[in-house]
Formats: sequence, C-alpha cells, structure tokens
Amino acid sequence: MTSCSANVKQGMDDKVVPPSMTDFVHRVLPGAAVHKLPYEGHFTYIYFCHECHRQIFTTLFGTPQGPISIPVNVDQATLEEANIEEQEVLNDDDYATN
Repeated sequence: MTSCSANVKQGMDDKVVPPSMTDFVHRVLPGAAVHKLPYEGHFTYIYFCHECHRQIFTTLFGTPQGPISIPVNVDQATLEEANIEEQEVLNDDDYATN
C-alpha cells in the first residue's frame, strides 16, 4: 500500500460540494490536511489566491525553475498591416452606428 499527503481546501459557502465533505475526507484520510475556508465558494479560492496557485502547480509539476526564455520574432510589416486593418474595421463600425 502506498501513501501520499493530501491537502484539501473546502469553501464553506460551496453550493456544489457540501461543506460536510471535509469531515468525511478527514475521517477517510486521517493524515489529510483539511482547510475550511469561510466565505469561499466552489472555485473562488483558486481564482483569487496566488499562493494557492503556487501550491497546486508545484504539487502537479514540481518546483518552478524560473521563467522560460523563448525568443519571439515579430515581423513589423505584418503587425502594421494588422493594425491598419483593425483601424479600418473600427472606422466602418463607427459609420454603421451613426
């Protein structure tokens, strides 16, 4: 039998998973770290917590090794053409609404 650590975060205002689920998880996995988050719903903790993102991604992918440096070459002529076309579309929309 293998073992692993579990870190469970449960929003107490969750409308999808009942908050009592944390008690069940703690009974089934007594070594799990259970965090009951007041005033949080099903996903709000994930949306607003940078440390939570860091913990999740570190658990899934390992310790970050820093930014990835990928050189990107941009063709200025193509970029300028796209800006001109976008401006033309915007101008056409102005005439359509007036």
